[in-house]
Amino acid sequence: MVCAAGVLEQSRIVLSGSITENWPPLFQWYAAAPFGRYLIYLLVVTFVFSYIFKVGVIVRRSMEEKHLRVLAYTDILTDIGNRQYLQRKLDLLDNNHKTDYAVIFLWISMT
Repeated sequence: MVCAAGVLEQSRIVLSGSITENWPPLFQWYAAAPFGRYLIYLLVVTFVFSYIFKVGVIVRRSMEEKHLRVLAYTDILTDIGNRQYLQRKLDLLDNNHKTDYAVIFLWISMT
């Protein structure tokens, strides 16, 4: 649409010098039509909608990444941290080297 308005404006500029009052009214209107203004409006609308679309894509991707991070570190059934979550926390604690710590694993099985 923007391309068509640009072509119309360029052809209007070229033809406007040769169109006189003897030409049909449609051609006279075409020579006086403000296609440049419409072109600017179309460019602004295109820019705004492309910006909105890009922002939507970025927001959707960040939400998907956040959801995947939650799925990676929590158990789906109980919604508590899983083994990867524990390992990440232990790695963070180990990298601090400020305090000593101990980890006790307790496995409770009902079978």
